[in-house]
Amino acid sequence: MNRNQPPRQSRDSSTPRAVLFDFDGVVADTANLHVAAWGRTFSELGWPIKPNDLESSAWLDDVTWLNTILRKAGCFTPHPTEADDDSARVHANSTLTVPSNSASLDSAVPPPPLDHWVARKRRIARRIVATSQPDRWLSAGVAALIQHLRGRDGLRLGLVTSALREDVELILAPAGLFGLFDQMVTRDDPTPTKPDPAPYLLALERLDVSADQAVALEDSPAGIASAHAAGLKVVAVGAAAFQGDGNQRVAPSCHLTDLRDLPSVLEALGLE
Repeated sequence: MNRNQPPRQSRDSSTPRAVLFDFDGVVADTANLHVAAWGRTFSELGWPIKPNDLESSAWLDDVTWLNTILRKAGCFTPHPTEADDDSARVHANSTLTVPSNSASLDSAVPPPPLDHWVARKRRIARRIVATSQPDRWLSAGVAALIQHLRGRDGLRLGLVTSALREDVELILAPAGLFGLFDQMVTRDDPTPTKPDPAPYLLALERLDVSADQAVALEDSPAGIASAHAAGLKVVAVGAAAFQGDGNQRVAPSCHLTDLRDLPSVLEALGLE
């Protein structure tokens, strides 16, 4: 299968053969986790940050969000010899500069490279998760939905996320959900990140289903655009699906407030 093109459509698409879940915002309700972890990271590194700026970390990936915040503050200058062609990577040679009107960091102490910021934030987030109740970071209704879908003959489940596999496992394993997905595509896989269709195309290939035989549950404009470009039907979940970059917005097939009403979710997925 050519991962750069949506799979060829099959004739029988009346009932999905696969349901593909996004992780952050769909399976996991991690908005407060990201906000709290980034807040602590900035505090530990001695930089103040406004609550309004922290809010967007709930729906943007770590690298995109950090670059946005530091550029907004006038503190970030990319290394002149490196091209930032992959939003999933952080350049260790990128330079942080403290504006003259900023008291956020002692000028005698050189700021850490961006990968240090992201790594610290992720360590803090993992500590928070590890000390939480097993189902603390699951979205409402998702455990019952996954268990129900897992019991349907012939239906395969996939997870397509920009999160690291170990972060996914940290949240799902204590709740007994980690082993219920037939395939996972995570940041550990060598594919471009959403909104590129590559993660969904790889998931379809691994699940051995065509695009018209699958439906995706997504919560962000980038995720919806990714699944749509791969040829999948897309069900949007939550309000964040309509936040972010308007250039990435693609109208989903339908929209769910959350996953708590199982009959409504199954109807949206075409599995009633």
